[in-house]
Amino acid sequence: MNGPERVVIIGFGPVAARLIDRLRAANRSRREAGEPERFAITVIGAEPEPAYHRVMIGELATGVATRASLWLSDAAELIGDGVDVRLGAVVTEVDREARTVALAGGELIGWHRLVFATGARAYVPSLEGFSGRIDPRELSGIQVLRSLDDADRLRDSVAAGRRIVVLGGGVLGLELVLGLARAGIDATLIHSGEHPMARALDQDSGRLLLRALRAAGVFVVSDVICRALLTEPDDDHGRRFTGIEFSDGRFVRGDELVLTCGALARTELAEAAGLRCHNGILVDHELACWGTDSIFAVGDCAEVRCAAEPYCSECTERPLKTSAPAGLIAPGWEQAEALADRLIDGVPVTVGTGIDGMIQLKADDLDLVAAGDTLAGPWTPGLEVAQWLDPAHGRYVKMITREGRLTGLVSLGMPNAGAELAWLYDTGTELPWDRSLLLRGDGPDGGDEPSGAPVCRCNGVPKETVQAAIAAGSRTVADVGRETRAGTGCGGCRSKIAALLEQGEGAPC
Repeated sequence: MNGPERVVIIGFGPVAARLIDRLRAANRSRREAGEPERFAITVIGAEPEPAYHRVMIGELATGVATRASLWLSDAAELIGDGVDVRLGAVVTEVDREARTVALAGGELIGWHRLVFATGARAYVPSLEGFSGRIDPRELSGIQVLRSLDDADRLRDSVAAGRRIVVLGGGVLGLELVLGLARAGIDATLIHSGEHPMARALDQDSGRLLLRALRAAGVFVVSDVICRALLTEPDDDHGRRFTGIEFSDGRFVRGDELVLTCGALARTELAEAAGLRCHNGILVDHELACWGTDSIFAVGDCAEVRCAAEPYCSECTERPLKTSAPAGLIAPGWEQAEALADRLIDGVPVTVGTGIDGMIQLKADDLDLVAAGDTLAGPWTPGLEVAQWLDPAHGRYVKMITREGRLTGLVSLGMPNAGAELAWLYDTGTELPWDRSLLLRGDGPDGGDEPSGAPVCRCNGVPKETVQAAIAAGSRTVADVGRETRAGTGCGGCRSKIAALLEQGEGAPC
């Protein structure tokens, strides 16, 4: 091949940003060695902004975070480093035979390697009185929360003190209503199950979570089916949202509806290009799209599956009909790192499906971690289940093990136990025979997290690395993030980083 290898990345979110950083580093190393650069990188983002912390936009909406604190990439810096950055650009077609992508203006960009990092869009349900198409000119007061613009619109509603209804009891919906309640907003959470996060939590932890939400000031409506939106005429000749009616005739009133009903992978371009898709773009465990060795997918659009028999144990245990993209930032970054290794070094890589990854709720007044299969009971054959429940104080721990190693866990209101269990789950380390030893860190004498346990699970950054950054001059959470990447994922570890900064006399902000 004459000249650098042309790598085109469609989508400019956090996962794409991580991949670009790795490829840039490889180019920089070659330049420093007096060798020609390895890659010519083009990134095409549909939004007008470079990559930002998408999982933290709820905090932007409630005033906890600022736009400046969310940036992951600097477009000017990338351009100065030779990256071809296209912001506000839409790819209309991928031509696999010609190896080009077409932009909306007609420009063609050639590639040797193509990476889909197109992410996911919010799922918008249809209800009586609402077609599922969000158009403020026809029906105002309804939005999703997926972009900076979405967060800005919601922030205006927060500033106006509007009553906000959140439909959907997943992590995004929970973090949003808790943030709204802390901001003094009349917040209502509606979800269809007996308790929120029904796919990730068992009944006991779900009930405790429900109690904690109500104690935080959130009005929760559980186990309902939404039948219709309630609307009335507005001053702009359209209609505006005023509430939701349920199938049993009950209803709730509100001024703004935020839909947090899940996400759908953006697969349209890949499908139009003839690539196999299911709930996401199908890629093998080396992240190559099925049937090609030059096109890849990473992040929320990528569905990792064995492309052919014999299937690995992970894919055998999870049939295709239950398969989906991981939908979490940590597996996405793992994929970016693995693909970078493959492109830079040409070495074989293997990534898991990421579906059973760690879920962590980011809330100052609620500590929740869950992973794997949490629904197994004490008498489930082939598994060992240990549980500890303290409803009066909102604390719960559940450990599901096979041959001494965790296959699932839940920790609610037990931050030290949760941190240690998360580390044991991630590393596959065998649990102590006496499971109660894992609860002692949350007792009156407290306790430290296990040696080697990461402060930042999204990026795998241990406490020692954060402490070294503080000793070297980092004085804020943002400083630590720039130096170590800690706190730049889901944001759930920023309070731990702030505590370490206080110990090191930094500024916990």
